[in-house]
Amino acid sequence: MTGERLRVVLMITELRPAGAERVVFELATRLDRRRFDPCVLALWSFAGEDGSFAPALARAGVRVHMLRVRSKLDLSRVPRLVRLLRSLEPHVLHAHLFHANLVARLVAPLAGRPAVVSTHHVVELRRLGPRFFLDRATAPLDDVTVAVSRAVGRFACETCGVRPDRLRVVEDGVDLSPFRRVDASEAARARESLGVEPGALLVGALGRLDPQKGHSDLVRAWPRVREAHPRAVLAIAGEGPERRSLERLASDLGLGRSFVLAGHRSDVPRFLAALDVFAMPSRWEGFGLALVEALASGKACVASSADSLPEVLGDAGVLVPPQNSEALARAIVSLLSSEGERTRLGALARARAELFSVERMVSAYESLYEEIVRARPNRARQSASASAARGASVEAGTGAGSSSHELPPPPPPPPPMGTLEGAL
Repeated sequence: MTGERLRVVLMITELRPAGAERVVFELATRLDRRRFDPCVLALWSFAGEDGSFAPALARAGVRVHMLRVRSKLDLSRVPRLVRLLRSLEPHVLHAHLFHANLVARLVAPLAGRPAVVSTHHVVELRRLGPRFFLDRATAPLDDVTVAVSRAVGRFACETCGVRPDRLRVVEDGVDLSPFRRVDASEAARARESLGVEPGALLVGALGRLDPQKGHSDLVRAWPRVREAHPRAVLAIAGEGPERRSLERLASDLGLGRSFVLAGHRSDVPRFLAALDVFAMPSRWEGFGLALVEALASGKACVASSADSLPEVLGDAGVLVPPQNSEALARAIVSLLSSEGERTRLGALARARAELFSVERMVSAYESLYEEIVRARPNRARQSASASAARGASVEAGTGAGSSSHELPPPPPPPPPMGTLEGAL
């Protein structure tokens, strides 16, 4: 190490709001700029849209490069990607999600051989044989493979060919501060916006409306909950492809005004503060950022025992089997019936959330980057003076941020991520 800042390229498949994209945002905006020079590179723009994280990163002073690959087989972008990476001369190429992991492994030898860190964010239950084959074939090219939970680490080793001696577990982190600052009046306004009557109990869920998240299991549990608590309301915040099927299911079950699809919420901390019970019935999961947010809000939580969720919840809530609406209903009814138990679990929840702070996550990645660069002393690296001489613009399809590679000043503090609800 010569004292020059480590250049880190955070590569991800796309920048629509979701869990892995949130991790990239937090890293790009919070890495210590005295030690690191980060930028973000996204491969794909969904339906021609770069995703809301792209302008958010640009506003925070982070350079964003949008490659805008048109399809999985669009090889025309490869030369541009290689040119871009050669110009950026990263010490570390840190990839997130399958497509970016694969691309990073394959292009690194053409782009100065930066240290490659790939990140696994989910325990994948879908049948994706070709992906698993490609993962197994290329995983040995990683310098380090990161899993965001122990459950994901086991999956990565058993299914994706990751070598256990190269695996690190770095749990995702959440900016906890917005969830500590919500007062009772803000929570009351959030309840009113959801149409919840005074005195009624409110159960909520937060996340992508996607089969993975198990929201249909929660909706099917709701008639049983209403038998015990007729005035209770269920609100699910988020958007996604399952919206219409959830609306049909609720109609078929006759849930009426006891069920609210709250859509995208820009006030996630207030939404969570309004709840009496939080439910996360995921069928499979990699980490569970929304669960951490609910814990930080001091909520009594019910979660499925899928994959990483028991690691996150610990003894600060109630676990039920995945895809078991009866067990989910019983757990919710039990909590709604006992204010004392909700209060007890809420206190445990706030303490539990401290284990998953964004500061802890960023510090772990900073240590990892420095460690892997130190472990590659023979890697040819650009000197600090040569780094300062870089200034030529690179044709990189930069949809958000500048294509200039002059080192930017330290960015302003990032906006609280609680306001960027997506598919968590």
